[in-house]
Amino acid sequence: MKGTFRITLDYLQKLGACLEGQREFKRAFPDGGGYQEVLDRCAEEGCIDFTRYINTE
Repeated sequence: MKGTFRITLDYLQKLGACLEGQREFKRAFPDGGGYQEVLDRCAEEGCIDFTRYINTE
C-alpha cells in the first residue's frame, strides 16, 4: 500500500469496532496511527482478528 493512510478512532467507529477495541486503540494511538504501524502493533499484541477485519474493509 502506498500513501499515508491513517487509522483513526473515528474510522474504527465507522467500521463498527467494539467499545473495548476502541478503548485499546485510543490508549495505544491517541492521535491515530499509520496503517502499517497499527497493523504491526496489533500483531505484536496478538490482535490478529482485528487486523483481518481492517484488511477486509
